[in-house]
Amino acid sequence: MQLERKYYLATITDHKITRLDHSSVKASAFINLDGRQNEVSFVVKGGPVYEGIEPFVSMALLPAMTLKEPIELDQPISPRLLANFETIQDIFQSWDSKFHKIPVNFTSKNASARSGWQKLVKIAGEVPGKLKTSTGEVLIKLKTKKSERKVACLFSGGVDSFYTFLENQAEIDTLIFVSAGFDISPHPDNLNLRRQITSRLSRMARQAGKDFIEVEVHVQNFSETYVNWALYHGSAMCALAQLLSSQFHTFYFASTQTYSRLTPWGSHPLSDPLWSTEDFEIIHHGSSKSRSQKISRIAASEIVFDNLRVCFNNRDNQDYNCGKCEKCKRTMAYLRGEGTLDKYTVFGQPLDLSLIADSCTELRLTYLFNNWRELLAKVENKGNDPELAQALRQCLSRENNPEEKYQYFKKCLVENSDLLEREIIWSKELEENNKNLAQQLAAANQWVQSLEKQNKNKYKTFRNLC
Repeated sequence: MQLERKYYLATITDHKITRLDHSSVKASAFINLDGRQNEVSFVVKGGPVYEGIEPFVSMALLPAMTLKEPIELDQPISPRLLANFETIQDIFQSWDSKFHKIPVNFTSKNASARSGWQKLVKIAGEVPGKLKTSTGEVLIKLKTKKSERKVACLFSGGVDSFYTFLENQAEIDTLIFVSAGFDISPHPDNLNLRRQITSRLSRMARQAGKDFIEVEVHVQNFSETYVNWALYHGSAMCALAQLLSSQFHTFYFASTQTYSRLTPWGSHPLSDPLWSTEDFEIIHHGSSKSRSQKISRIAASEIVFDNLRVCFNNRDNQDYNCGKCEKCKRTMAYLRGEGTLDKYTVFGQPLDLSLIADSCTELRLTYLFNNWRELLAKVENKGNDPELAQALRQCLSRENNPEEKYQYFKKCLVENSDLLEREIIWSKELEENNKNLAQQLAAANQWVQSLEKQNKNKYKTFRNLC
């Protein structure tokens, strides 16, 4: 007999902002789902953060939808965002049937005094940005003047983000780089790689006359229990934008897909703008351009030569770009097609045309096949690199070989299993360290209490002697 699942309310608790040092703050909260507490956090190295609860509600929405758990809040949130949750849920539900629409409710009883939204007064009639509670109270955001805030671009150093940055360089004031928690794991093994990438991109930002903010996002251990990162990552990006909205009134997100080939994806031109509030806007940029068009735009830009970062295989080899994975080889082939590859110093090895034919066994998504086809058409049209054209034809001629694809997927499964095992061991180590720290804290408290008691006794003895 199958036991009926117990249903809970999803809640956000212990929301706090902690200053770590003169330049870093940590924003954290517990997202409570399925009867379990899940701590998620951001570490922002540069500038103040917004103190409202919206970022954590945004990160809770998709997981709560998979569990059919209504979200119950003890403090108000942006009326615009609250209204847009309806459409966001419609979009994701249409993409995957595992998502179910849920209510997001604010209960004014016992509401937290710490909130990005302030209860002002009971008012009748229309008020811009108002939110009426069940008791008729109106809540209005205390805004930061737009003139005091700037324009930011979420920046990874890849083709998409470089294209968005170069197209809007005059408007963008700050580049925001997530050094851990998105495409780079926060695992200690990656610390040197993270430092290398952060150093290079921050230097590039200074050369371009832009500010630079580094952020760590600790959410994947929570999110991937419920939602695949491919569908979830957009809500994490938007939550980060909400957190930094005290500094910026506009955020540029670089597109992954083109309008002509849109598929369900976490960061999407349909959904990204809906995570905005009355105080800031998210602009999903670049979907009108193909990969080839974007590379043509950035290929000859000197600022890109020493800083382009496209490799997702660097978790093992710790290189800025390995030069061997499918994505590195494809980008290098594009740059060779543009005639600028020799100017790039960021790849771990030169492009070997004989290895391009093997790349097709690594193609896992339809849009990657399309990218290689698009590149072949461009090279054939130019007619100035017959060797590259021949290598691309050989690559695409092998795309339907099932045995090669099977072997590649088998290899990926082994690699991902090894990575998961490493992450599990790290999590257990962190848990053990936390226990040791708790024991040390308890011992320290006992010692302090003992000292206080000794001081009281000495003071009492001293008074008696007097």
